[in-house]
Amino acid sequence: MLSCNSKQLASIQPHKPYKSKKLIVVLIDGPRWEETWGDSTHQYQPYMASYLRNEGCIFTNFNNLGNTITNPGHCAVLTGNYESLANNGAQLPSYPSLAQTFLQKTQHDSTSAWLITSKDKLEIFKTCLQSSWSNQYMPSVDCGVGGLGTGYRHDSITFLNAMNVLQNSHPDFMFISFRDPDFSAHANDWNGYLEGIKRGDKYVYELFNFLQTDTVYKNQTTFVVTNDHGRHPDNLGGFTSHGDNCSGCKHINLFIAGPDIKKNQIITTFAEQIDLHFTLSHIHGLTNLYSKGKLIPGIFN
Repeated sequence: MLSCNSKQLASIQPHKPYKSKKLIVVLIDGPRWEETWGDSTHQYQPYMASYLRNEGCIFTNFNNLGNTITNPGHCAVLTGNYESLANNGAQLPSYPSLAQTFLQKTQHDSTSAWLITSKDKLEIFKTCLQSSWSNQYMPSVDCGVGGLGTGYRHDSITFLNAMNVLQNSHPDFMFISFRDPDFSAHANDWNGYLEGIKRGDKYVYELFNFLQTDTVYKNQTTFVVTNDHGRHPDNLGGFTSHGDNCSGCKHINLFIAGPDIKKNQIITTFAEQIDLHFTLSHIHGLTNLYSKGKLIPGIFN
């Protein structure tokens, strides 16, 4: 039986009237720190380095302290828990995702929360095992070629589908996950890996610009860009793989912007994936019974 302590059973309520009403989270699967914010030239993410960095907080010490593979990494971001989930989509998370808790709060229909992912196996995060949340408050999903078990699709399709939903339905919550650069790295395609980072950078820029100009999202949306895991450094196997506790696999990216978030800040203090989940739940007043994270300090206006 799943259980939690009394501290975890408390609803997370904002301590002040936060302005943000909507939340968009973008996860770029598996880049190394060395090719992203750790590269002083920022040659592979010029849009984020030139435009977005002034709009929010960049974290230089953000970490995955769980299993550094895809499904467990997504689980930490979406549920606030480190779990050793099967990485093929065969195992549901124990606890509800941000999508479910958004729907529980708003009582809106499933079209107000979306999971849009290039990897089909991530469809598991539409529900969970916890009895009071299982098959309840389930978001709309658009994962892989055609859902769980159908395989991965190109990130360009995921981006276009996400933009279409944002423009036409204006959901309260959306989680977008791109398969690259992880997909190309596993194929030992160095150029494809770098192109995946650059492509993700451009997608992020276009998403952010839309949110800044759309009348529904402008000035009331928290925007997040992060990763599920990193990759091995060159001296420990190189970019083609990941999955252990080396610094390359644990050290990941985080960018947060929004009406309640400081601008043009570099955050050097330690934070971890489950803290992101707790902090986003805090901002949006979500009931979260099971998060193991804590509030990230120093980011609020």
